[in-house]
Amino acid sequence: MKRVFVLATLLFFAIAAQPVQAQSPNQRIKDAVAAMGGADALGNLKTLSLKATAKHWEPEQSYVAGGEPRPLGTSTLAIAWDLSQGMSRTDHQHKMDYPFPGDETYSDIVGPSWGAVINDKGDRPMSPNRLAFELREQERASPVLLLKALGQPQNVSSAANQKAGGKTYPAVAFNDGGSKFLIMFDPKTKLPAGIRTVEDDVIHGDGVYDLWLADWKPAGAAKIATSLSWKFSGLAKLDVTYTDIAVNPALPAQAFTVSDATKQAAKPPANGDVPWQAVLVSVNFGRYDDLQEEKNASGGIVMKQADLAPNVFQALGRSHNSLVVAMKTYLVVFDAPQNEAQSRWTIDAAKAKFPGKPIRYLVMTHHHMDHLGGARTYIAEGATIIVGSPDKAHLMKELAGAHKMHPDALQKNPKPVKIVEVKDHMTLKDSETIEIYRIANPHVEGMLTMYVAGPKIAWVTDIYSPGRESAKTPANAQYLDTVKKLGLTPALYAGGHGASVSQADAMAMLAK
Repeated sequence: MKRVFVLATLLFFAIAAQPVQAQSPNQRIKDAVAAMGGADALGNLKTLSLKATAKHWEPEQSYVAGGEPRPLGTSTLAIAWDLSQGMSRTDHQHKMDYPFPGDETYSDIVGPSWGAVINDKGDRPMSPNRLAFELREQERASPVLLLKALGQPQNVSSAANQKAGGKTYPAVAFNDGGSKFLIMFDPKTKLPAGIRTVEDDVIHGDGVYDLWLADWKPAGAAKIATSLSWKFSGLAKLDVTYTDIAVNPALPAQAFTVSDATKQAAKPPANGDVPWQAVLVSVNFGRYDDLQEEKNASGGIVMKQADLAPNVFQALGRSHNSLVVAMKTYLVVFDAPQNEAQSRWTIDAAKAKFPGKPIRYLVMTHHHMDHLGGARTYIAEGATIIVGSPDKAHLMKELAGAHKMHPDALQKNPKPVKIVEVKDHMTLKDSETIEIYRIANPHVEGMLTMYVAGPKIAWVTDIYSPGRESAKTPANAQYLDTVKKLGLTPALYAGGHGASVSQADAMAMLAK
């Protein structure tokens, strides 16, 4: 599906219904360049060597729906940046705190026509989507972005004042090749305060993605921002602080050297319909797999159907799963992971296996975005969403958002968002019986677990991943103890991750 560029442009200039300032856009650029030290000072910035720290966040992994963004981890960065060539190398020491604590050390090289990722296993080409994202963010954060805009007055145009955090900023638009940046200015200092793009997100829908610039410090005769904060519609995503700046150092030649095989296999950056926020989420998690991303792009979605009972099947994705239960007159689905494509596959498979039965309910174990990403597809089918308390208010807001930039099934076929909240326990009964329980757990407030009584199948997500976990953890031990206390007697555990295991296998795992 092609991105709707005309609509994006309209949204781009309609974010704030404020009058355009009388000052010309090119004059604003000139004033900002002067505040940054002047054109000569910025032009003399050829290379930078930076030491930095970073904090990574994900709003839709919060403990409570709508709560504070979950801190994912921290990084120590060493950046070699050739501003004149548009190339950078960043060495990452990424300490991950969530969801799987651990350390990851790797480097990435970003250039105008190719990129690479390097770790202890060697180097490999960067995927086109990730390269496009990294190039755009390198350009957005570049200390010489406004100098470039100064030299391209034909690509600078007027824009409405922009609002963020209760403040109003005068702004200009800069069409920088394939990127449309909205540059916001501090009216007192004339310095650029933020660089905005308009894009969409699978959960939040249409929104703004901002880089906020602060703590300006000398870099030679120029000034550069040393505190950089990326936010989507005001929600924290990434914070970077430069702790050490070296101006115009001689960068080692090997900084941008990769194997011949990688250089030959490298592809140019993607254009058009790049999933910007999906790339950011994966990089923030420290789990961006360029090789897998390439397989996804070339081979499409890969799903499998695992029949667990005559009226139950598990829709198995590469990493995330759903469960489909056929009642007498309708269908119930547990969880809607990842995106519309995975939900579309699951819905089509359910209709093929159980023809004539509508999907009446989508039961969500919890609000996290990797399990909620395809929920709007079910709403477009007319399904009612069942969630644990206190998730209803937050999910009503998120699921009812506009997705005009990248229209999904619900945007094309609007239906009312219907949500039922479970405070403790709920039963669905129509020849088959499904018991839904809100349970205590260490992962998230409002977690639900489901039990299909006929075939004795328990559904669990994140706190236990059947078949993927081989040893006892505090979370899976608590969950299995909860199932026992509820008086349930599962023959099988099926998961939003992993696959399915028998009760005997689950008990054997606890013994390890």
